[in-house]
Amino acid sequence: MSEQPQEQPNLAVRIARALAFAQDADHDMSWTVDQMVRALTGCPPVTKTDSDVGVHGEPYSYGAMGESAGYRQFVAEFDAKWGTSAWQESHDGV
Repeated sequence: MSEQPQEQPNLAVRIARALAFAQDADHDMSWTVDQMVRALTGCPPVTKTDSDVGVHGEPYSYGAMGESAGYRQFVAEFDAKWGTSAWQESHDGV
């Protein structure tokens, strides 16, 4: 099964999404940076659910960014420069 190409949002939308994550103080810095990179590389917004302890021990949902070809290319280039899996290791738990 091959992934269908997705229409890329324009640059203004990408920047606005990235800046929205920059203003989110509820997450740690590595998650925020990863989400900003995803927004800038055209990843689609997704809703994720976490079964972690979270709020009062209840499952909860939150907005995040998915993956795009541009994001995967960025990660590959980062890893090539800094070592295999460097991006994932520096953004552990993302």
